[in-house]
Amino acid sequence: MRTISVTDLVTKDTSTIISELVECKYSILDSLGCHRLCQEMYLPGLASRILCKMIIRRAGDRNSPQWGQRVKAGIIKLFSWAAPTMIHGAPPKRSSGGVVIGFNHPSLGEILRLIDFVARYYPDMPYVFPVNLPWYEALCPIMSELNAAGIYLTPMITPSTSKKIQKTNPDVDMDAVKTLSSQFKTAYFELCKQNCDRAVILVAPSATRQRTVFASKEAMLGEEKIEPPTMSMIAAMLGHTKASDCYFIPVSVKPPKNFKRGLNLFRRYELKPGSSISLQEASRLARERYGNGFRGHHFDLVFLEKIAAGLQKMDADYLIFPS
Repeated sequence: MRTISVTDLVTKDTSTIISELVECKYSILDSLGCHRLCQEMYLPGLASRILCKMIIRRAGDRNSPQWGQRVKAGIIKLFSWAAPTMIHGAPPKRSSGGVVIGFNHPSLGEILRLIDFVARYYPDMPYVFPVNLPWYEALCPIMSELNAAGIYLTPMITPSTSKKIQKTNPDVDMDAVKTLSSQFKTAYFELCKQNCDRAVILVAPSATRQRTVFASKEAMLGEEKIEPPTMSMIAAMLGHTKASDCYFIPVSVKPPKNFKRGLNLFRRYELKPGSSISLQEASRLARERYGNGFRGHHFDLVFLEKIAAGLQKMDADYLIFPS
């Protein structure tokens, strides 16, 4: 794929970068000298595109009012076979408003299971997903079809991807990587603000794959700050919008035994949604601080505690903090 100079790349505004990625005009990873990361995504990306196109084609006439729902029904049918899930209890039902779903992120596999989850319980709502840049670039050729079905992806450069970029190309301009990471994060938050009163927003509090809910036992006990403060940042941001009917739901994810960091296809995950938290309560908790010698945001601790409680009920205490 065509590349672009890093100097030209960082001078573009974020919306232009994203639209040009969707048009497949260039690859950021290739432009950063990280072609190997693109190669690693070739087969998973190709398989994902083929499956998505198959679902979209089987959904029939795109002009039909039911087209988006048929696409989501196709996702459920496919994923129940390729990415099986057991769901312990339905999420709280609401007649209107947006939903922010936060989940523990031990592997890539829960992403597929959560897509299945929201397609089952929120078939009439659009979805907002932050997607790691290598996956985003792999899915760009079908991005317009996904958007038409109400599935909105936005690119992110996670801390682990930043490390991979630097490892793949030690001469890379890391200041440019940090700039792009900040731009993408801002674009994601803006997308959340625009859709928080009507969409399902999925977010991993850890921002990257992390085997356990808490990075350490000290973080679980409130003796160490939770980083990044993802849930509090989102709650604080949405609290400044006019959205009055938005709520947060913690979802506990239990992968299969001896799971790998990847998709773990054809192996069953378990999901357990917790009780909802209103935007008003989330905003209040995000303003509260805790900690001795640091100023942690209380909402991050409370939210992760709810995810941990769900894991305990599924006999998955080993996923709460590192042993």
